[in-house]
Amino acid sequence: LPGAVEGLETYAQEASGEQKAKAVEALRRSALRLRDAGNSAGAGSAFLAVYLNTTDEELRDEAMQGILQNPVADAFSVLIDEIGTDNLESLSTEMLIGMVRALREADRDEEARDAYDALMARSNTTAGAQALLDLAPAMDQAEDISDSLGFISRWEVVGPFPWSAANGFEENYIGEPDVDLEETYAVNDESLAWQAVDGGGMQRMVNLAGMYDNATNSTAFAYTEIEVPEAMEAVLRAGTDDGFKAWVNGEAVYENNVDRGSALDQDLVSIQLEAGKNVILMQITQGGGGWNFFARLTDAEGYGLAFE
Repeated sequence: LPGAVEGLETYAQEASGEQKAKAVEALRRSALRLRDAGNSAGAGSAFLAVYLNTTDEELRDEAMQGILQNPVADAFSVLIDEIGTDNLESLSTEMLIGMVRALREADRDEEARDAYDALMARSNTTAGAQALLDLAPAMDQAEDISDSLGFISRWEVVGPFPWSAANGFEENYIGEPDVDLEETYAVNDESLAWQAVDGGGMQRMVNLAGMYDNATNSTAFAYTEIEVPEAMEAVLRAGTDDGFKAWVNGEAVYENNVDRGSALDQDLVSIQLEAGKNVILMQITQGGGGWNFFARLTDAEGYGLAFE
């Protein structure tokens, strides 16, 4: 019965040896039965009791997964007390995500913040960055997280120009990489001019399909300037639909002629930034369907870069 869990846990805390092992096994069976009966809160509490009363690593791993699958704020709160906020980094990313959500729903904002900060320490990986993006709306700080992960938010964009996958990046369209933002370009009796664009959403995505009426077999260019206080090695992390070519300070650094949808950190390009102003130019290609791009800058270790 659900009410047996508390008594079993008290017994497990006081017992030792074989009796303690039996009590923990009874707690485990209770957790599984409560889970199967749809009692998520009871299952989460029972799994927590298993976790706290066994040293068996296999059982602890099973209990941790049970807590993750049956998140209850009380379980995460007790778990924080057990391992301490300084040791939250030892938990899995999935565990921390569940902990943040459950604690926020219970209005335990300070504890949720501790768990969220532990996730911040993992933002140098794509999985860690994605976890932060997923949780940011619940933490009411979407803007801050986009900035802390190094997303580029402002671009000057021009297009669309005719393009074919067969030719890739062979053709020169605008005198790239040396471009003039005041210049216009004649294409099919139209005059194309640069326009300022702010990327949208958490990833600061620029929706080229929306800008250019779902054009096909086309390409466009995006230009931005960033400033950093000192010279450094950095990484340009791009997500593009479809392919792209990139120049940094006039030097071609990468190209990928590919047909795909965009995703976080699809291409990681090591670059060298100079102290002061740096120019980034990207050419984004389009066969058909969606057409968009976003990019962020990190340091060599993968943490979001601070820049103007």
